[in-house]
Amino acid sequence: MTARITDDHLLPNVRLSREAVDSLVRAWIDDVLERRVDELFDAGDLARAAAAGIREVAANDETEELLERRITIWLGELRDLEIEARPPGQAVMAVREILKQPYVLDEDLVAALLDHEAAHILLRDVLRQALFAFSAQVASLFPGGELAFWLVDQARGIVASAAGEVGSGIEERVNEFVDEALDPAFKLAAERIANQKFAEKMGDWRGHVLDVLLEQPRHQWMSSLDQVDPGELAGQFAAFLQGVARWEQLEEIVRDALVSALDRAGNQSLRSILSGSLPEESWRPALEKQLADAIWPFLESQGFANWLTSVIGSRPSGGP
Repeated sequence: MTARITDDHLLPNVRLSREAVDSLVRAWIDDVLERRVDELFDAGDLARAAAAGIREVAANDETEELLERRITIWLGELRDLEIEARPPGQAVMAVREILKQPYVLDEDLVAALLDHEAAHILLRDVLRQALFAFSAQVASLFPGGELAFWLVDQARGIVASAAGEVGSGIEERVNEFVDEALDPAFKLAAERIANQKFAEKMGDWRGHVLDVLLEQPRHQWMSSLDQVDPGELAGQFAAFLQGVARWEQLEEIVRDALVSALDRAGNQSLRSILSGSLPEESWRPALEKQLADAIWPFLESQGFANWLTSVIGSRPSGGP
Protein backbone atom coordinates (compact mmCIF):
# COMPACT_ATOMS: atom_id res chain seq x y z
CA MET A 1 0.00 0.00 0.00
CA THR A 2 1.45 3.35 -1.04
CA ALA A 3 0.35 6.97 -1.14
CA ARG A 4 1.81 9.08 -3.94
CA ILE A 5 2.50 12.69 -3.04
CA THR A 6 2.58 14.45 -6.37
CA ASP A 7 1.28 17.21 -8.58
CA ASP A 8 2.68 18.83 -11.69
CA HIS A 9 5.39 20.63 -9.76
CA LEU A 10 5.98 18.78 -6.46
CA LEU A 11 8.20 15.73 -5.96
CA PRO A 12 6.58 13.59 -8.64
CA ASN A 13 8.49 10.48 -7.59
CA VAL A 14 7.83 10.60 -3.84
CA ARG A 15 5.79 7.68 -2.52
CA LEU A 16 4.94 6.87 1.09
CA SER A 17 4.40 3.20 1.86
CA ARG A 18 2.49 1.86 4.84
CA GLU A 19 5.77 0.33 5.97
CA ALA A 20 7.37 3.79 6.01
CA VAL A 21 4.51 5.16 8.10
CA ASP A 22 4.80 2.24 10.52
CA SER A 23 8.51 2.97 10.83
CA LEU A 24 7.81 6.66 11.48
CA VAL A 25 5.34 5.79 14.24
CA ARG A 26 7.83 3.42 15.87
CA ALA A 27 10.52 6.10 15.80
CA TRP A 28 8.18 8.66 17.35
CA ILE A 29 7.14 6.30 20.16
CA ASP A 30 10.80 5.46 20.84
CA ASP A 31 11.59 9.17 21.07
CA VAL A 32 8.79 9.77 23.56
CA LEU A 33 9.72 6.76 25.69
CA GLU A 34 13.36 7.81 25.93
CA ARG A 35 12.57 11.33 27.10
CA ARG A 36 12.71 12.22 30.77
CA VAL A 37 9.28 12.54 32.30
CA ASP A 38 9.85 16.15 33.33
CA GLU A 39 10.61 16.95 29.67
CA LEU A 40 7.26 15.57 28.57
CA PHE A 41 5.06 17.18 31.19
CA ASP A 42 5.04 20.67 32.67
CA ALA A 43 3.27 20.60 36.01
CA GLY A 44 2.15 24.22 35.78
CA ASP A 45 0.68 23.90 32.29
CA LEU A 46 -1.10 20.64 33.14
CA ALA A 47 -2.51 22.07 36.37
CA ARG A 48 -3.84 25.18 34.62
CA ALA A 49 -5.37 23.08 31.85
CA ALA A 50 -6.96 20.65 34.33
CA ALA A 51 -8.39 23.42 36.51
CA ALA A 52 -9.69 25.34 33.49
CA GLY A 53 -11.27 22.19 32.08
CA ILE A 54 -13.03 21.33 35.33
CA ARG A 55 -14.35 24.87 35.73
CA GLU A 56 -15.53 25.02 32.13
CA VAL A 57 -17.40 21.74 32.47
CA ALA A 58 -18.91 22.79 35.82
CA ALA A 59 -20.12 26.11 34.39
CA ASN A 60 -21.76 24.51 31.36
CA ASP A 61 -25.56 24.46 31.75
CA GLU A 62 -25.73 21.28 29.67
CA THR A 63 -23.26 19.30 31.81
CA GLU A 64 -25.90 17.61 33.96
CA GLU A 65 -27.95 16.63 30.91
CA LEU A 66 -24.86 15.30 29.13
CA LEU A 67 -23.88 13.31 32.22
CA GLU A 68 -27.35 11.82 32.49
CA ARG A 69 -27.26 10.69 28.86
CA ARG A 70 -23.77 9.23 29.26
CA ILE A 71 -24.68 7.40 32.49
CA THR A 72 -27.80 5.99 30.83
CA ILE A 73 -25.66 4.70 27.95
CA TRP A 74 -23.12 3.16 30.35
CA LEU A 75 -25.83 1.41 32.34
CA GLY A 76 -27.34 0.05 29.13
CA GLU A 77 -23.96 -1.25 28.01
CA LEU A 78 -23.44 -2.94 31.37
CA ARG A 79 -26.82 -4.64 31.11
CA ASP A 80 -25.96 -5.89 27.63
CA LEU A 81 -22.67 -7.49 28.70
CA GLU A 82 -22.46 -11.22 28.20
CA ILE A 83 -22.68 -13.28 31.38
CA GLU A 84 -19.20 -14.64 30.71
CA ALA A 85 -17.72 -11.15 30.45
CA ARG A 86 -15.17 -10.81 33.23
CA PRO A 87 -12.00 -8.78 33.73
CA PRO A 88 -8.86 -10.62 32.56
CA GLY A 89 -7.47 -12.92 35.21
CA GLN A 90 -4.12 -11.14 35.25
CA ALA A 91 -5.82 -7.79 35.85
CA VAL A 92 -7.90 -9.23 38.70
CA MET A 93 -4.80 -10.71 40.30
CA ALA A 94 -3.01 -7.35 40.09
CA VAL A 95 -5.93 -5.47 41.67
CA ARG A 96 -6.27 -8.12 44.38
CA GLU A 97 -2.59 -7.83 45.29
CA ILE A 98 -2.89 -4.04 45.49
CA LEU A 99 -5.91 -4.30 47.79
CA LYS A 100 -4.22 -6.91 49.99
CA GLN A 101 -1.21 -4.75 50.75
CA PRO A 102 -0.88 -4.54 54.58
CA TYR A 103 -1.31 -0.79 54.88
CA VAL A 104 -3.23 0.92 57.68
CA LEU A 105 -5.12 4.19 57.85
CA ASP A 106 -4.61 6.86 60.48
CA GLU A 107 -6.76 6.16 63.54
CA ASP A 108 -8.28 9.66 63.58
CA LEU A 109 -9.20 9.29 59.90
CA VAL A 110 -10.88 5.92 60.53
CA ALA A 111 -12.80 7.39 63.47
CA ALA A 112 -13.99 10.29 61.31
CA LEU A 113 -15.11 7.90 58.56
CA LEU A 114 -17.09 5.78 61.02
CA ASP A 115 -18.67 8.78 62.74
CA HIS A 116 -21.88 8.93 60.72
CA GLU A 117 -25.55 8.60 61.60
CA ALA A 118 -26.00 5.52 59.41
CA ALA A 119 -23.15 3.71 61.18
CA HIS A 120 -24.50 4.75 64.60
CA ILE A 121 -27.99 3.42 63.78
CA LEU A 122 -26.57 0.14 62.48
CA LEU A 123 -24.34 -0.49 65.50
CA ARG A 124 -27.06 0.60 67.94
CA ASP A 125 -29.54 -1.90 66.47
CA VAL A 126 -26.95 -4.68 66.45
CA LEU A 127 -26.06 -4.09 70.12
CA ARG A 128 -29.72 -3.93 71.18
CA GLN A 129 -30.61 -7.17 69.44
CA ALA A 130 -27.47 -8.86 70.77
CA LEU A 131 -28.34 -7.88 74.35
CA PHE A 132 -31.90 -9.15 74.07
CA ALA A 133 -30.70 -12.41 72.49
CA PHE A 134 -28.09 -12.81 75.21
CA SER A 135 -30.67 -12.30 77.97
CA ALA A 136 -32.83 -15.01 76.43
CA GLN A 137 -29.90 -17.42 76.23
CA VAL A 138 -28.95 -16.77 79.86
CA ALA A 139 -32.51 -17.36 81.00
CA SER A 140 -32.60 -20.71 79.20
CA LEU A 141 -29.61 -21.95 81.22
CA PHE A 142 -31.53 -21.96 84.51
CA PRO A 143 -33.87 -24.79 85.67
CA GLY A 144 -37.13 -24.47 83.89
CA GLY A 145 -35.30 -22.64 81.15
CA GLU A 146 -38.15 -22.84 78.68
CA LEU A 147 -40.46 -21.23 81.20
CA ALA A 148 -37.86 -18.58 82.01
CA PHE A 149 -37.41 -17.87 78.29
CA TRP A 150 -41.18 -17.49 77.93
CA LEU A 151 -41.29 -15.14 80.91
CA VAL A 152 -38.47 -13.02 79.50
CA ASP A 153 -40.25 -12.86 76.16
CA GLN A 154 -43.51 -11.88 77.83
CA ALA A 155 -41.74 -9.26 79.92
CA ARG A 156 -40.23 -7.76 76.80
CA GLY A 157 -43.65 -7.63 75.20
CA ILE A 158 -45.22 -6.01 78.24
CA VAL A 159 -42.45 -3.45 78.51
CA ALA A 160 -42.64 -2.69 74.81
CA SER A 161 -46.39 -2.11 75.00
CA ALA A 162 -46.10 0.00 78.13
CA ALA A 163 -43.06 1.97 77.05
CA GLY A 164 -45.13 4.80 75.67
CA GLU A 165 -46.95 5.25 78.98
CA VAL A 166 -44.28 4.46 81.54
CA GLY A 167 -41.25 5.75 79.61
CA SER A 168 -38.92 3.47 81.56
CA GLY A 169 -38.17 -0.19 81.97
CA ILE A 170 -35.98 -2.84 80.49
CA GLU A 171 -35.88 -1.51 76.94
CA GLU A 172 -35.19 2.02 78.12
CA ARG A 173 -32.31 0.81 80.27
CA VAL A 174 -31.00 -1.24 77.35
CA ASN A 175 -31.17 1.81 75.09
CA GLU A 176 -29.33 3.91 77.66
CA PHE A 177 -26.64 1.26 78.00
CA VAL A 178 -26.27 0.96 74.22
CA ASP A 179 -26.05 4.74 73.76
CA GLU A 180 -23.30 4.89 76.38
CA ALA A 181 -21.48 1.99 74.72
CA LEU A 182 -21.54 3.43 71.19
CA ASP A 183 -18.60 5.83 71.53
CA PRO A 184 -16.28 3.23 73.14
CA ALA A 185 -17.36 0.71 70.48
CA PHE A 186 -16.51 3.06 67.62
CA LYS A 187 -13.23 3.99 69.31
CA LEU A 188 -12.33 0.31 69.63
CA ALA A 189 -13.23 -0.31 65.97
CA ALA A 190 -11.03 2.60 64.85
CA GLU A 191 -8.14 1.32 66.98
CA ARG A 192 -8.40 -2.16 65.48
CA ILE A 193 -8.68 -0.99 61.87
CA ALA A 194 -5.69 1.35 62.29
CA ASN A 195 -3.56 -1.20 64.18
CA GLN A 196 -0.58 -2.57 62.23
CA LYS A 197 -1.13 -5.88 64.04
CA PHE A 198 -4.33 -6.39 62.06
CA ALA A 199 -3.06 -4.92 58.76
CA GLU A 200 -2.61 -8.31 57.08
CA LYS A 201 -6.08 -9.50 58.07
CA MET A 202 -7.63 -6.25 56.83
CA GLY A 203 -5.77 -6.69 53.55
CA ASP A 204 -7.14 -10.23 53.22
CA TRP A 205 -10.61 -8.86 53.84
CA ARG A 206 -10.24 -6.26 51.06
CA GLY A 207 -9.17 -9.02 48.67
CA HIS A 208 -12.15 -11.08 49.83
CA VAL A 209 -14.52 -8.19 49.06
CA LEU A 210 -13.17 -8.05 45.49
CA ASP A 211 -13.61 -11.80 45.02
CA VAL A 212 -17.16 -11.75 46.36
CA LEU A 213 -18.13 -8.88 44.05
CA LEU A 214 -16.69 -10.66 41.00
CA GLU A 215 -18.43 -13.92 41.88
CA GLN A 216 -21.91 -12.43 42.12
CA PRO A 217 -24.35 -13.79 39.51
CA ARG A 218 -25.53 -11.51 36.75
CA HIS A 219 -29.07 -11.11 38.09
CA GLN A 220 -27.77 -9.62 41.35
CA TRP A 221 -25.70 -7.03 39.49
CA MET A 222 -28.68 -6.22 37.29
CA SER A 223 -30.99 -5.74 40.27
CA SER A 224 -28.43 -3.31 41.73
CA LEU A 225 -28.12 -1.41 38.45
CA ASP A 226 -31.89 -1.13 38.18
CA GLN A 227 -31.88 0.91 41.40
CA VAL A 228 -29.61 3.57 39.88
CA ASP A 229 -31.41 6.74 38.79
CA PRO A 230 -29.27 8.29 36.01
CA GLY A 231 -30.79 11.73 36.54
CA GLU A 232 -30.16 11.76 40.29
CA LEU A 233 -26.63 10.40 39.87
CA ALA A 234 -25.87 12.99 37.18
CA GLY A 235 -27.16 15.77 39.43
CA GLN A 236 -24.97 14.63 42.31
CA PHE A 237 -21.89 14.40 40.11
CA ALA A 238 -22.58 17.81 38.58
CA ALA A 239 -22.90 19.29 42.07
CA PHE A 240 -19.58 17.68 42.98
CA LEU A 241 -17.92 19.25 39.93
CA GLN A 242 -19.35 22.65 40.81
CA GLY A 243 -18.01 22.34 44.34
CA VAL A 244 -14.55 21.41 43.10
CA ALA A 245 -14.64 24.23 40.54
CA ARG A 246 -15.25 26.78 43.32
CA TRP A 247 -12.19 25.55 45.18
CA GLU A 248 -9.76 28.47 45.04
CA GLN A 249 -6.75 26.22 45.62
CA LEU A 250 -7.73 23.75 42.87
CA GLU A 251 -4.92 24.65 40.47
CA GLU A 252 -2.38 24.83 43.28
CA ILE A 253 -3.37 21.41 44.64
CA VAL A 254 -3.20 19.78 41.21
CA ARG A 255 0.16 21.40 40.48
CA ASP A 256 1.63 20.31 43.83
CA ALA A 257 0.47 16.74 43.23
CA LEU A 258 2.03 16.71 39.76
CA VAL A 259 5.28 18.25 41.00
CA SER A 260 5.48 15.62 43.73
CA ALA A 261 4.93 12.84 41.19
CA LEU A 262 7.55 14.27 38.82
CA ASP A 263 10.03 14.67 41.67
CA ARG A 264 9.59 11.02 42.58
CA ALA A 265 10.26 10.08 38.97
CA GLY A 266 13.59 11.94 39.09
CA ASN A 267 15.63 11.67 35.91
CA GLN A 268 13.93 8.49 34.76
CA SER A 269 12.65 8.14 31.24
CA LEU A 270 9.04 7.27 30.55
CA ARG A 271 10.20 3.84 29.34
CA SER A 272 12.00 3.04 32.60
CA ILE A 273 8.97 4.04 34.66
CA LEU A 274 6.55 1.97 32.62
CA SER A 275 8.84 -1.06 32.49
CA GLY A 276 8.38 -1.67 36.20
CA SER A 277 4.63 -2.24 35.94
CA LEU A 278 3.55 -2.32 32.30
CA PRO A 279 5.59 -4.46 29.87
CA GLU A 280 6.08 -2.64 26.58
CA GLU A 281 5.04 -5.63 24.50
CA SER A 282 1.65 -5.65 26.22
CA TRP A 283 0.57 -2.27 24.83
CA ARG A 284 2.97 -1.06 22.14
CA PRO A 285 1.87 -3.15 19.11
CA ALA A 286 -1.76 -2.07 19.50
CA LEU A 287 -0.77 1.58 19.96
CA GLU A 288 1.51 1.54 16.91
CA LYS A 289 -1.29 0.12 14.76
CA GLN A 290 -3.86 2.63 16.03
CA LEU A 291 -1.56 5.58 15.36
CA ALA A 292 -0.57 4.36 11.90
CA ASP A 293 -4.22 3.65 11.03
CA ALA A 294 -5.13 7.18 12.11
CA ILE A 295 -2.30 8.86 10.18
CA TRP A 296 -2.48 6.88 6.93
CA PRO A 297 -5.77 8.27 5.53
CA PHE A 298 -4.48 11.82 5.99
CA LEU A 299 -1.24 11.03 4.16
CA GLU A 300 -3.32 9.83 1.22
CA SER A 301 -5.41 13.00 1.17
CA GLN A 302 -5.09 16.09 -0.98
CA GLY A 303 -4.96 18.12 2.21
CA PHE A 304 -1.60 16.60 3.13
CA ALA A 305 -0.30 17.18 -0.39
CA ASN A 306 -1.37 20.82 -0.18
CA TRP A 307 0.34 21.21 3.18
CA LEU A 308 3.55 19.64 1.92
CA THR A 309 3.46 21.91 -1.11
CA SER A 310 3.19 24.97 1.12
CA VAL A 311 6.12 23.80 3.25
CA ILE A 312 8.51 22.72 0.49
CA GLY A 313 7.35 25.00 -2.30
CA SER A 314 7.28 24.40 -6.03
CA ARG A 315 10.35 23.38 -7.97
CA PRO A 316 12.14 26.31 -9.61
CA SER A 317 11.05 26.77 -13.20
CA GLY A 318 13.52 25.38 -15.67
CA GLY A 319 14.78 22.81 -13.20
CA PRO A 320 15.54 19.23 -14.16
